[in-house]
Amino acid sequence: ETAHNTIDPDVEEIFRRRLAEMPELSAQIFIANRFEDQTYQQIAERYGISVRKVTREIQRCLHLLREDLGDYLPVVMLLFPNLLSKP
Repeated sequence: ETAHNTIDPDVEEIFRRRLAEMPELSAQIFIANRFEDQTYQQIAERYGISVRKVTREIQRCLHLLREDLGDYLPVVMLLFPNLLSKP
């Protein structure tokens, strides 16, 4: 069983909802970095933006996700230690 399958359905719903509510570019940047393992430089080149903008967008996404996850945050950090860590 993978870690993904062990995530509480509420946690998965929080991620899906927050990513859906984010501006499309912000969500794409976050997904590219956290799930596709792209570097900030690769993301900047992919979307034609500055590395600084990539950094700001990821920081903003992390802040919002941490707020939304609330009580679930320790579990998420245990299962996915790099997912919500600072950039």
